[in-house]
Amino acid sequence: MSDTPYYSDQEAKDANEHLLKAMEAIEAERFEEAERILLAIVANTPADYRYQYDSEDGELCIKFWDQAEFIHYVTRLQAQGKADRSIIWQGNAYGKAHYYLGFLYVKRRKPGDALRYLEAGLALEPDKPLMRMEYANAIGMAGDRLASLREFEKVVAQGDAIVPELQAVALRGKGFQLIELARLVEAETAFRDSLKVDPRNPIALHELKYIRHLRDGGEMVGTQFSDDDKEVPKKWWQFWRS
Repeated sequence: MSDTPYYSDQEAKDANEHLLKAMEAIEAERFEEAERILLAIVANTPADYRYQYDSEDGELCIKFWDQAEFIHYVTRLQAQGKADRSIIWQGNAYGKAHYYLGFLYVKRRKPGDALRYLEAGLALEPDKPLMRMEYANAIGMAGDRLASLREFEKVVAQGDAIVPELQAVALRGKGFQLIELARLVEAETAFRDSLKVDPRNPIALHELKYIRHLRDGGEMVGTQFSDDDKEVPKKWWQFWRS
């Protein structure tokens, strides 16, 4: 079975069964059901949680969030000449459950609730880019644009340690907050930098047009690093990957 000092059978069940049910509920827009499942998963978070640890056989066990993260991590190690031992991908339940709760509360415009779970999630997995970006979004929704900007910049600063697609998302998030702060030159740079990673991204291209609109004296209509004011996408990650 999966019982180890830092990965129990309960954690495996939460990752491979319960979390999948929560994601299905989110995709089907059954948000109250998803919330109940996620709260139950979060309640199982062990006090000695580890995102990665060494197995008794010397393997490196990591609770990756998805295949893209796993492939990027392994490829980067190989490029650095550090792939000298086996890496075991274990299911991630507790970090992701905290993230999804934050995502749901932001969608419901409850930044206080979102921040509570996202802060707890960051305590578990401080370097997780999606977690920190949703945290930044919740801070911005609560009204602190400067603090939100700083959080997006932390993700940007991770550079090639994270999946390039997420680097582009972080640059777009930075750009959104800079627009809100009326720092249009910096915002334009952020969106253009994002296009170097994710060319022809429609969100970045739209915001560059919006910046030109503002420079020409156009009215500021407000931006939000979220899909709250749009039709709910069929898949929750559609916004991030648009």
